[in-house]
Amino acid sequence: MSESLRGLLSERRDMVYVNVKDISPGEWQVRRIFVNQEELAESIQRHGILEPVLLRAVGGGRYVLIGGERRWRAASSIGLVTVPARILNVSDEQALQISLVEN
Repeated sequence: MSESLRGLLSERRDMVYVNVKDISPGEWQVRRIFVNQEELAESIQRHGILEPVLLRAVGGGRYVLIGGERRWRAASSIGLVTVPARILNVSDEQALQISLVEN
């Protein structure tokens, strides 16, 4: 991972809460099979989401996932309305790198 990308991810950024319906899966997701979703959903129900999802704004109040798709899917499955998120201003290449590191 490049130093600039590492710096971007380690920067302190305020977390926001985003409606799960305003989020779409990212084209950079390399994982195609999501295992143990029920267990993750149960954990989220008990403890909440401990790590925010990573998003990129695409306009019109919509976001695309860069990282945290399993958390987003599990949150959606148990009916959470919002998820904690960090909104990143990154290029397609950086989004791909983050997605690879996240997985």
